[in-house]
Amino acid sequence: MKTIRAQIEARLGIDAQDIYGLSEVLGPGVAWGVNVFPSQIEELVLATPTLAPHFRIELIKSGHLDVMTVVVEATAEVDSQTVETAVDQLTLRIKTQTGITARVEAVPCGSIERSTGKARRVIDERSAP
Repeated sequence: MKTIRAQIEARLGIDAQDIYGLSEVLGPGVAWGVNVFPSQIEELVLATPTLAPHFRIELIKSGHLDVMTVVVEATAEVDSQTVETAVDQLTLRIKTQTGITARVEAVPCGSIERSTGKARRVIDERSAP
């Protein structure tokens, strides 16, 4: 029989952590979040050989939750099954490395805007009207 903690983790798609004393510091009813840096996602994308080094992180609000979608490009020479496998692997790596569940979407090679200066990697639409 699963423990209550395991059931909650499975239902919410999270990994629960024991953080003793947090409620005393911040008070009851405190929600937690996870900081994810574009460099963390970049490292995971670069470690996937069938993906191009170009990606974009899109953030939206869905009800009370933030939703992160990582848009990646496949290299030009791979077939759709290989791309699907790479997307599944990247999704799992993001969950393993950051503790969050992200959507990963593959787009054709050349679809993500190229930048001559600093790349704009994050599109945050959570506060958009």
